[in-house]
Amino acid sequence: MPVFIHIGYHKTGTTAIQQVLSRNRQMLFENKIVYPEGMSSWPGHPELAWVFASEPWPWQDQEYDADTVRAYYRSLMQNAIATRQTLILSSEEINRMEFDLVAFNAFCQFIAPFNPTIIGYHRDPLAFLLSRYRHEIQNGSEIRTLREFLCSFDNLQTAAFFYRAMKWRQSFPSNSVFRSYEATREVYGSVVPDFLEAIGCTLPMSDLSEEYTERKIHPALLEARRLVNRGALSEDEHGRLAEQIFDLGSQLPGSDDTALDVELSADIALVLHTLRESAAML
Repeated sequence: MPVFIHIGYHKTGTTAIQQVLSRNRQMLFENKIVYPEGMSSWPGHPELAWVFASEPWPWQDQEYDADTVRAYYRSLMQNAIATRQTLILSSEEINRMEFDLVAFNAFCQFIAPFNPTIIGYHRDPLAFLLSRYRHEIQNGSEIRTLREFLCSFDNLQTAAFFYRAMKWRQSFPSNSVFRSYEATREVYGSVVPDFLEAIGCTLPMSDLSEEYTERKIHPALLEARRLVNRGALSEDEHGRLAEQIFDLGSQLPGSDDTALDVELSADIALVLHTLRESAAML
């Protein structure tokens, strides 16, 4: 299949994949793999999702003319088929359309004529939510406690990978590939080699530049950062305290998301168990 749509579930190595693809764009092109420049300031191709949304998403970097964006990506997909090249389009914004059925259906109708392969990685629900919580605490957007975060229906819904993937499988029944993030990392240590294998890239990782590494706050200091997020601080004060928390964390042992201390209620534990069991069916 010449066209791959990487739907980039959050906290599943999406940024690492995009960094390797963008840093090695020319080498990949010489091997008939096209990872095109996007039209936004974001990594990947988020505007391809934004122009199908029912209304503008507040975090977009700018407004886009839908016809211009669609024409650009239509041309890329047509060219990939005509030249028998492999085209990769990737964005975390694409999977957000699962919660906007109007956008989702319009997007699927747009890409369907090009017979794309949908590819994504799913993750253990609790590990996914813990990773999301740490990420959102450290970028300053989350002020809730971990318990409050986990008890949110919207957040639990994002961890329902089996049901999220089902939408794509119903739309592209023979061309949907979903792989386990944990299983892939156990084999390769990263999702990047697995992704390259999935798209048919035979270049060895040793020929490609190193992948992205993310700076993370130590789990023991998440509560301190949450309180900073809640405080009525100036931007400079917030940044200074955040840096101090990062620096302190570098002096402490252990930093894995699984080190987060969480005591689950029976109801939440049951929900997560059900989600884990369903995800195992992917």
